[in-house]
Amino acid sequence: MLNLESFAPEWNYEINLVLEQNKALCVALFGLQGNLLYANEPMTLLLGNKGSECFLNPSFQTLTDLESLQSLIFRGFITIGDLDKANISLFAHIFRKADSLLVLAGMDLQQVISQNEILHATNQEISKFQRQLIRDKATIEDKSRKLHELNELLEESNKTKDTLLSIIAHDLKNPFSTIIGLSKLLAKNWSVYNPIKVKNFADNIYAVSVQSHNLLDNLLNWARMQTGNFSAQVSRNDTLTMVGGVVISLQEMALSKGIKLETELQEAQFVVADKNMITTVLRNLITNAIKFSFANSTIRIGSKREGENQVFWVADTGMGIDPAELETILEKKMNKSRLGTSNERGTGIGLPLCMDFIKKNGGTFYATSMLGQGSTFYFTLPLG
Repeated sequence: MLNLESFAPEWNYEINLVLEQNKALCVALFGLQGNLLYANEPMTLLLGNKGSECFLNPSFQTLTDLESLQSLIFRGFITIGDLDKANISLFAHIFRKADSLLVLAGMDLQQVISQNEILHATNQEISKFQRQLIRDKATIEDKSRKLHELNELLEESNKTKDTLLSIIAHDLKNPFSTIIGLSKLLAKNWSVYNPIKVKNFADNIYAVSVQSHNLLDNLLNWARMQTGNFSAQVSRNDTLTMVGGVVISLQEMALSKGIKLETELQEAQFVVADKNMITTVLRNLITNAIKFSFANSTIRIGSKREGENQVFWVADTGMGIDPAELETILEKKMNKSRLGTSNERGTGIGLPLCMDFIKKNGGTFYATSMLGQGSTFYFTLPLG
């Protein structure tokens, strides 16, 4: 063994200084009864106030019971610490002389390497587990979001179902009751009614039938929209023909309230759209305008080109809507129906249906209104 004192005596002070300050070398001297006689700073940190009680494996009693002809009674790993807290394993040389035990312990290099390898592998597993947790969290959040969306769709579907059932039970049933009642009276008493009264009965039956047909058409279209089974079948359509056809079909309804339908159409343009959808939109907007217009007023229906789009409008001078309420109406998928100027009833699905149809045809839908002054509803379609 190299004797540093004889080999390099000029280094003795520096070597002893390093040994005194070495945090890896633990030195302690115990009496055989377990009383601590001396401990350097690293060993003091390990033992705390418990002294020999900190020897967990082997215990201090086990060490004192060892018999050996040499002063070195133990060479190997000892565990020092507290069973309730963290403990440490050190490689130790334990000597016994007279009535004391000298403990010289430190970290074994191979042990450090092995522990570092284990720690590195554990850190890799933890990192892998953390990444998996992040992925799982993202998956759970995505599924939670989708579940929330499904719940909202289900809630909206239930509301739509309840509304449709209510419409079928009341708004659709009442017109048929009127038709049945009027036709029964006409069939029973036609021979005694004068021609004018017969014509009045026929006019009423016709008007209620048209109203019921439009209502049923809206209901069927709305139901198909809600199930997602409604797609636009686009083609090139002449604006003058589309608008003119709808206006002609509603002239009699307007005249029954003394309302004039006035068209403001520029030269013919072609738009790319689903003709049936756009016809339904025009019919609903004009029907609503008739419903909320006063007798002997005028409704203007127009169309003109603006850039790459064709703008359509239906304007009345009727009841009108408060601007704040109008904003709410345009945001809702289903609106509460209002009574018309002659107490006409509605369903509240016509306007949302119009907005959905225009959206499916690549257009925009908007409106302006003032309470007591009337409303103007606009929509745009791409030119062909």
